[in-house]
Amino acid sequence: DWSAWALVTYGSVGKAWTELASSMTEMRQGAAVVPLYRWSYVWKAWPSADVKGAQWQEVFRYIAAGDDAVTKADFVRALDTAGGASAIDACFSQALWAHGGEADAWRYFSSGDRVARADEFARNCSHATGFPLERVHGLSSQVDGQRGFSR
Repeated sequence: DWSAWALVTYGSVGKAWTELASSMTEMRQGAAVVPLYRWSYVWKAWPSADVKGAQWQEVFRYIAAGDDAVTKADFVRALDTAGGASAIDACFSQALWAHGGEADAWRYFSSGDRVARADEFARNCSHATGFPLERVHGLSSQVDGQRGFSR
């Protein structure tokens, strides 16, 4: 995935920020950020960007956590997901199977106590894959601050 590619290509998060993002930044409140209209250049530097299915706008919204710019902290958090994509994919596949498909899984996770159900999903995912619980939570909470279930 993108985060693994960036870390392998540039060797560190700091170097990846410098090489991928720094020329696309603008200053806002004393901090260098990558605004939406420049994010496509950062995303499209990845050779697999056009074949992985996620559009640069969707990736921007996810990494920026709903803000109008990607901060260095957002970028660092995004690269921290390296290695987690396959674990999370496996967990989502298991959840879809266990709930009889996407519609039923969505109904389950978006009804009742959504945070408790997301926490249960995260605990089960972490246990099954060995991916750290706090990182599973981080991946889903980053979307909307509600464990990814605010849709």
